[in-house]
Parts: sequence; C-alpha cells; structure tokens
Amino acid sequence: MKMNLECMKEMLFILEELLEFDSNMKMKLTVATIMEKKPEVKQKYHAYEMIYSLMKLQEAGYIFAKWIDDEKGKRYEVSDVTYEGHLYLDSIR
Repeated sequence: MKMNLECMKEMLFILEELLEFDSNMKMKLTVATIMEKKPEVKQKYHAYEMIYSLMKLQEAGYIFAKWIDDEKGKRYEVSDVTYEGHLYLDSIR
C-alpha cells in the first residue's frame, strides 16, 4: 500500500484534537470514531488508508496504538500522541 503523507498529517491533527480521557481515565480512538466525529474525512480518505496511515505514525513513534480483537471485532486503537508526535505537529503548524 502507498503511504499518504497528507493523510498521515491530517490523522495526527485529528488525534490531537479528539483524544481525551474517558470516565475510566483512558484515551482511545479508532478510525470508526474518527469518521463519526469528523465525517468530512470520509470524503477524502478510505478507511484502509486511514488505518495504514495510523500504523505508519505508530511505526514512526508519533502515536501509541495497537490492534484490538474482542467481542466488538478487530480494530486499530490509538491511545495517545507521543511527545515526538506533538513536536512534529508544532513544527508543521
């Protein structure tokens, strides 16, 4: 699959905006949640493209994320933007 740098940057900005603590003091977002809260992103990117971009951001050390496979199904869940991820965002604003 081809890496889409624009999608990666947009995902990082969206994560910074949407990630917040829940009632259990945990942070987590999935592509489904991103598409629900930011429907305009569905017009620009396919869900697989967003997942791949998140995987590359995790590989680069910009986010904390992992695959979850439970009764709700399989999904890629992001739990935070790393310090390096925040520094990168600040450098491209």
